[in-house]
Amino acid sequence: MLDLIFGSVNIPFEKVFAILAGNEVKTSWNYIVLNFRLPKALTAIFVGAGLSVTGLMMQTLFRNPLAGPFVLGISSGAS
Repeated sequence: MLDLIFGSVNIPFEKVFAILAGNEVKTSWNYIVLNFRLPKALTAIFVGAGLSVTGLMMQTLFRNPLAGPFVLGISSGAS
């Protein structure tokens, strides 16, 4: 939520809720929140969730609670 409020243009908390609810506030604020900040925030949420699920799957696959990306060489390949 803080990502939607703070930036180079600070948009008040209640105005962000109004924009997300579909109310027309300021055209520039609508554009900033809906076209820049909201996609960035949603992408961060989905990437974080995806990384946590893949970590859980790796730990479940190897039956090792300490399994990390080094087990399959993923970290070496990424570098």
